[in-house]
Amino acid sequence: MWYRRAAEQSDSRAQHSLGLLYDRGYGVPQDIVEASKWLNLSTAAAPPPAREARARIRNAVTSKMTRGEIAQARLRALEWTPSREH
Repeated sequence: MWYRRAAEQSDSRAQHSLGLLYDRGYGVPQDIVEASKWLNLSTAAAPPPAREARARIRNAVTSKMTRGEIAQARLRALEWTPSREH
């Protein structure tokens, strides 16, 4: 729950962690498309020192996906907008 709340507010570390949780199905249903979405967002927002490492992990997850799943994950990432806590 906390990773999701932080990820939805644009915290790139939480997005990365949430992506890994979805990839492995830890605490959430395993969903490679959702994993890829969060890993894409995390990599795009990562500071330069972390970007390369996150890109490698994102690419490893992407290598397990079909073209359709990759397209769906990219679309979800493009359509994503951060939420604000009140």
